[in-house]
Amino acid sequence: MKNEINHKLLAEGFKHFSEMSYEEYLPFQEKIECSDLTYVVLYAYDEEYPYLVKKVRNGLVIAGVDTKFEAFCVIIPLVDEELPLIYEETAALFKRNGISMRLSTMSEKYMKLLENHPLTEKVSFQEERSDYVYEIAEYLNLEGGKNARKRRDLNRIKSEYDNIRVETIQDFRAEKKTIMKVMDKWCGGYDCDKCMYGCERKIIERLLNSDLTNKLYGSIMYIGDRAEMFAIAQMIGNTCYLYFKKSVGRIQGAFYYFEYAFLQPIKNLKYVNFEEDLGLPGLREYKRRRHPVKMIDKYDIRIKGMREEAGAGRDVKKDTGCLMQATEADESFIRELWQEAFGDSEEYIRKFQEFHRNTEADEHRVFLWKENGLCRTMLFALPAKIVRNDTIKNARYLYAIATKKDARGKKYLKQMLPELKKVFGEECILFLVPDSEVIPYYESLGFVKQQALSGFVFKRKESECSGLLTAADIEEPKRFPGKPELQKVTDASEYCCLREANLKGIDHVAWDAHEISWALCDIFMAQGMAYVVECEYGKFLLAGFRKETEKGNCFQVIETTLPEKVLEDIKAELMEKLECIELMQDELFYMIEQDKAEGELYLSLALNG
Repeated sequence: MKNEINHKLLAEGFKHFSEMSYEEYLPFQEKIECSDLTYVVLYAYDEEYPYLVKKVRNGLVIAGVDTKFEAFCVIIPLVDEELPLIYEETAALFKRNGISMRLSTMSEKYMKLLENHPLTEKVSFQEERSDYVYEIAEYLNLEGGKNARKRRDLNRIKSEYDNIRVETIQDFRAEKKTIMKVMDKWCGGYDCDKCMYGCERKIIERLLNSDLTNKLYGSIMYIGDRAEMFAIAQMIGNTCYLYFKKSVGRIQGAFYYFEYAFLQPIKNLKYVNFEEDLGLPGLREYKRRRHPVKMIDKYDIRIKGMREEAGAGRDVKKDTGCLMQATEADESFIRELWQEAFGDSEEYIRKFQEFHRNTEADEHRVFLWKENGLCRTMLFALPAKIVRNDTIKNARYLYAIATKKDARGKKYLKQMLPELKKVFGEECILFLVPDSEVIPYYESLGFVKQQALSGFVFKRKESECSGLLTAADIEEPKRFPGKPELQKVTDASEYCCLREANLKGIDHVAWDAHEISWALCDIFMAQGMAYVVECEYGKFLLAGFRKETEKGNCFQVIETTLPEKVLEDIKAELMEKLECIELMQDELFYMIEQDKAEGELYLSLALNG
């Protein structure tokens, strides 16, 4: 079957890939992002999938036959606008020869150009084929809490092995024997029938026997005199493409130790592409934990009238999507969607992202719902604790939930919630603070409305004279406890400690210092302030910002730990200190899962923004 297909394509003007030189391929290589389509990879795999190539218009069509004896094509246009025309000509060529085919390894940009083409029947996406791309400078960065794991890996290896070293390969031909020895030991632990893309030993050996070794970059890690690991890569433009990395054993911490040394000589490059995860859980977890700056997704396109293989991918029309942790590559999408949904400034959104992006310390803070590889919905799951009857339960505050306008009404959040429970566990309490008009929607998802801290308004006596009122205009309280002192507070830890002390014995939501830091930052950006209020009753907190009304200045309270009785006693003096005629706090409602709702909680601060 393979020979029959190739024979027909050769008759249509295709030629063997091996007849195309590296220099002839370069203009097309400059148009691609994924490592699958570099000349080195196509050459290395050419015996496993004898590739044929043909120039159509200003583009290149690469054809091959997979292990199911189905033809596939890759189109690389030099001019993007010509892609649909090359697509039509290629489809017509295959149809007149009676060959079933699909377009493969299409970038998202090219997929979108063909997604709505009359010839397109189905678009498929397979997550395990996406390339992981990292910023080299960030990958080598060892500072801060999010890089603690990297430091541990390096320190573990340095402390356990005093005879370990990584050497850059100067001559691949000279090191071939060493590389193949590691490869043979690696192969000894794997079943050859499970090598889904052909025999990697043969593929690497073919590459090392070629004239392409002068295009390669690589390293070998030794423990004593024993070669333990190697990597073969290539630098193209501002990116290092890591094609092969094999290890004899599974030494904990050794992979990052090796990668750190491997990247040091090329640290002036911008990116490193660590290729796919092949759907292997351990490999996927390792690559995601390193926080890729972007993912290069690849798509297949089924042409109308062509035979369809079962399980070729997920159908766009039927895809139910999947919950994904956001990476740095998704941040531009998040900013665009945030502005579309909430209208905040880009500066504000970037500030929020700085505080709330996924880190090694908390990888479950920002989530996306992706359908067919495209982002549809976002939400932030901010960590909190719910203190109720002196028991503490883990909680997540769901915030900034938004779906793209053109994708609304598809119940993405309803699909996300069960997946979030799998991530956080059934015991974790999910809650949110919705706008009043969307309360019925959240009730339909199983959330129950709860009242949290009734609103209050404390008014000074109004005067006919303009400007602020004087002390003489103020009605004296029944008892005068002494004027309260206000001290500005900006330290999140100080705020946290006093907050927890004030709320001891009261049901409340506890926020850590990181979340309080954001809340204080948010208040300051709104020209507000947080205060420690000291009076004869003790020290309490008051946070908010000034607000202009028709009556004059008022102070909009975001949070206060002042008990109602104390607040009533010192309200006049407090308003004088704040230079306002009203203290206001809106009635606040939050919603919690139906089976976990147990009454009111003191819930405020860090919930606005």
